[in-house]
Amino acid sequence: MSKPLVIIGGGLTAAKAVEAVRDAGFTEPVVVYGDERHLPYERPPLSKGNLTGDGTLADATVHDQDWYDSHDVELRLGEPVTGIDRGKGVVVASGVEQPYERLLMATGASPRRLPAADDSGAPIAYLRTIEDSERLKETLEQGKSLAIVGGGWIGLEVAAAARQAGCTVTVLETLDLPLLRVLGPEVAQIFADLHRKHGVDLRTGVRLDAFSRSGDRAVLRLADGSAIESDLVVVGIGVSPNTGLAERAGLETDNGVLVDEHLRTADPSVFAPGTSRTPTTRVWGGGCASSTGTTPSSRGRSPVSTWSADRSPTTGCRTSSPTSTTSGWSTSATSAPRATTVW
Repeated sequence: MSKPLVIIGGGLTAAKAVEAVRDAGFTEPVVVYGDERHLPYERPPLSKGNLTGDGTLADATVHDQDWYDSHDVELRLGEPVTGIDRGKGVVVASGVEQPYERLLMATGASPRRLPAADDSGAPIAYLRTIEDSERLKETLEQGKSLAIVGGGWIGLEVAAAARQAGCTVTVLETLDLPLLRVLGPEVAQIFADLHRKHGVDLRTGVRLDAFSRSGDRAVLRLADGSAIESDLVVVGIGVSPNTGLAERAGLETDNGVLVDEHLRTADPSVFAPGTSRTPTTRVWGGGCASSTGTTPSSRGRSPVSTWSADRSPTTGCRTSSPTSTTSGWSTSATSAPRATTVW
């Protein structure tokens, strides 16, 4: 039996890569490893429809189990890959070696942590997984208060969902406007006005001094001497690419795995959506993070993968950062893509 194509990752990139290679006529075995026990899913619904109640977690799933079964794809969910031995051509999960002919590392990203918040003992939340979204959804009740650190897409989408649920919401952003680096001042101002119109206490140009706990609540102290109390602090300050596995395997990384224009690493058998080796070019994918702190393939369109004649996965990725997704409220005054209406 021939060695399979092995894909590491349980997100949109992994699911679309499997779909593309099968659509392209690739008939060899495919094995997908996912850290989580869920079927591969995309993440935007976690901060949108799932929180507002306008959608379900099923909306996030790319394919159902029957699809993987009918396309002869072996899913090994809840089995994190702990190592890659490129010399032997195997990945290691649960202490078992799995040989591969080609390996695609679609390991995605993790939320950037805020140590001062994590160490404070205050109620702190991050949003990246289905479990994160479900826990956050349980707190969105009438009369609850949220403090959101970060005025990016996650922060604004959570703010919109929380306001719809009747929560008091304060968003703290260090820049002069939310989404300023992504959208520029004119469109960023529209989003700022929109959120304020719907009752979000949006504070820009702020600096946080300290976090602490008071009973069951969080206390955030600002550099201007003011303090904010809330039932929960949601931290949304961007993501960092998960490059640890690649680094331990001896692959080069630089804010993502270094790849060529075909997403091929220095090892011709290993591929990754990552960072181009060309200094002026970014190859956007599930393994990279942009300067705005978003992961373009998971916040925008999925890459369209193919299986070429030499059996190397190549991806039609962008070579510059795309405009990211929308906040929870729609507005006719901006052409931001994927606008969704909450109000």
